[in-house]
Amino acid sequence: MSSKRTCLNYNYNTFGWLEMIDRYITLKKLLDILFQNIKGVVVIFIFFITITSLYLTFSPKLYDSRTMLQVENFGNKSSAGFETLGLESNASDLDQQEKIYLSRLVLLQVKENIGLEENVESIKSRIIRVQELDNRVFGVKRGGLLEFSIIDSDPDLSEKILAEANKIFIQESIRKYSEEARKSINFLDQNIERVRNALSASSNRLNAFKEGSIPYDISLEAQTKLAALTKLEEEIAALNADEKEISKTYKTNHPIYRTLIEQKDLLLNRKNDLTSQINQLPSTERDYIELARDVEINESTLQSMLNRKLELS
Repeated sequence: MSSKRTCLNYNYNTFGWLEMIDRYITLKKLLDILFQNIKGVVVIFIFFITITSLYLTFSPKLYDSRTMLQVENFGNKSSAGFETLGLESNASDLDQQEKIYLSRLVLLQVKENIGLEENVESIKSRIIRVQELDNRVFGVKRGGLLEFSIIDSDPDLSEKILAEANKIFIQESIRKYSEEARKSINFLDQNIERVRNALSASSNRLNAFKEGSIPYDISLEAQTKLAALTKLEEEIAALNADEKEISKTYKTNHPIYRTLIEQKDLLLNRKNDLTSQINQLPSTERDYIELARDVEINESTLQSMLNRKLELS
């Protein structure tokens, strides 16, 4: 049994050596062929290097021309006047501004002002929006910068197109916003007089109530609750204004948005509790609080409208 196993091992080792020798011979043949044709290999290598160099030397160079715009947040007015462009109401501010920038309204003027022979669609296809500036972490809907790029062999023409598009885009945005501002001022003018009349009427009712209730002394508790209710309503109104602004930048699942909603819910609960307490007061004190609140609400509304008109003027 021992010699038989030795014989098998001997045969195995013999076959292994034969295989290694065969590989060595094959490799040697390949090297021999390579050295015999070394001149041809060098010529082919030099040929491809030359072709590549000529291509890189004589092929047209491409340049990346870019422009960057700061997009101001005018709220719903940022795309006002451009409704015919098919803007989506739930799109981010930057997405809406991109559609305006690449609209036929803007690019047709670019074509005419520069004297381009290509059509508007061709110009539009050359301008690419750079997305690197979009920071949409935590559901952010918009950023503040809008960047466009043109990759072309003629950088001067690319820069001219972008500069002209910037100028027209800014001019059109200002013109449309100014039109909307004028409409808003007209609306405010019509309603300011109405609120003034309402304030005058509510003040007269409160004064008449005070004159008719002189013998009745309004309790300190009623005055305290009225002051607390007025303060709560002012804080809730301020949070509503903050929510309107935040909704333009963040989605409802953003931590900042959720925190604001929680604060508003807390104030609303406190207002409901305070209202329940006021309802337990005597009727005369309840009437006084209601009349005084009407005056304060009208005063606050009138002041807000006057401030808004001043902002738009």
